[in-house]
Amino acid sequence: MIQKILSVFLLLGFITANAQENTSSQYSLHGIGIKRFRGTVANTSTGGVSLFSNPVAPSILNPATYADLKRTSFSAGGSFTKTTLEGNGGSNNVNNATFDYLSIAIPSKILGFGFGIVPHSSVGNDLTTISDNGDREEVQGAGDVNRLYFGLGSKIYKGFKVGAELRYNFGRLKNVSLKNPSSGISRQITEQTDVSGFSYVLSGIYDLEIKEKYTLRASYVYEGSSTHDFENVEEIVNVQINDGREPTIDSSNRDFNDSADRSFELPTTSTFGLALTRNDKWSIGGEAFISSNGDFKDRFKNRNENGTSIVFKRAYGVRFGGEIIPNVNSLTNYLSLVNYRAGFRYESLGLQINNTEINEFGISFGLGFPLPRGNSNLDVGFEYGARGENSSGTIKEKFINFSIGLSLSDKWFRKRKYN
Repeated sequence: MIQKILSVFLLLGFITANAQENTSSQYSLHGIGIKRFRGTVANTSTGGVSLFSNPVAPSILNPATYADLKRTSFSAGGSFTKTTLEGNGGSNNVNNATFDYLSIAIPSKILGFGFGIVPHSSVGNDLTTISDNGDREEVQGAGDVNRLYFGLGSKIYKGFKVGAELRYNFGRLKNVSLKNPSSGISRQITEQTDVSGFSYVLSGIYDLEIKEKYTLRASYVYEGSSTHDFENVEEIVNVQINDGREPTIDSSNRDFNDSADRSFELPTTSTFGLALTRNDKWSIGGEAFISSNGDFKDRFKNRNENGTSIVFKRAYGVRFGGEIIPNVNSLTNYLSLVNYRAGFRYESLGLQINNTEINEFGISFGLGFPLPRGNSNLDVGFEYGARGENSSGTIKEKFINFSIGLSLSDKWFRKRKYN
């Protein structure tokens, strides 16, 4: 079983690292793209809350939950998203199918640990604007920043647990801007950026047992960053259309790697959470977070270059969610064993365009279907949400996301009782 899982891990990890156009959003044009990973299907079905975990399913978003791990866990998931883009010129529908995460978590005597690959952010946009005088401008972007991670968690004293995670972020982003005036010189600017660097997570959990049936959980998660490098190459092609003659083509390349602005730091994020759980029955909780803007405002220009005002700000938001299993010990009613989940989230993306702050919300639902063997589950989730608004220089994006994940749990390292 271990060999099969590791083979799948390597194959799907390769697919994830080389995936392209995993999102469709105007707002992914700025910085290093729009945030994609919000946890496993179980996490996203509860609004992205990172507090919930159990002995066979830790939370990838909170490494301190590895301390509760009792069995080896293997998780993988993907999603299908339909996005409706609404602007002054009408609306358009775009579909994206993506592989979202692959992870393995393993317990030991003194701690639990896990590793895997997930997406960090994605760029995916295709915008066309035509002015009143017939000038045409097209902006296209694609690419991903992915993340390899290794985390661990341990119990310190009674209900107090701590965790840490090291992340390696890497990827390639590409943006193409084509300006085609009704007369004169057409210009195409192609910008390619390779990103690499490390970030980390520190977290702590305190569980307080109340009357043996209930547990009150408090959590803090800090996401930090070291300096990330990027290699940025820009190609500019000018095309002059001459009447009755061959077009004149002039091209040039610029390498910005010698610039002092070739490095940046990802935003740091602090998340505070509180949850109440009735053992083996239900959980309900919420989180609030706030993020810095890194140094995006100093390192990244507006790739559209059409006069749009771009301001990077602090991001913040709240998440609420819960889950319930009607009867975990039922032997006759399968529906009583299903994990029913729901959640809500609202956040500011830390981006202001033409004096309009870009916000996002999502309402989610999910089901966790237990599989016949062991403590494994098939998880499905659904989310409806929207970001931005239809105003000057911005559009409203409505999205419907369907996700599916598999969580397999087993004991890998067993002592033989008989020779």
